Amino acid sequence: MTASPFVLLDDSLTPDGHSLLFTELEQIVSVSEPAQVEAGLETVSAGIARGLYAAGYFSYELGYCLEPKLKTLLPSERRAPLFWIGLFKSPRTLSDEETRTWLDE
Repeated sequence: MTASPFVLLDDSLTPDGHSLLFTELEQIVSVSEPAQVEAGLETVSAGIARGLYAAGYFSYELGYCLEPKLKTLLPSERRAPLFWIGLFKSPRTLSDEETRTWLDE
């Protein structure tokens, strides 16, 4: 495993399944404030347009920022960013065995 940011999308246990491992990070887009959401999403879109892969997470609370009627209901105390997306070069495709080996490293 690595100490650098990575994203592992594991679907290796399904028939003909595999995992995608993103380790070649080019940029992190982390948004914690509602006012940053639009610019953050534009940065992610620009990275995809440059041929990068976007992998990460969107918090449930991000939905409050995307619907104008709900913006005032956004909890003020949050422990995680509204979203965290890594922009990566191409992922590695791993089999179930390769995924387990990587996780055990």
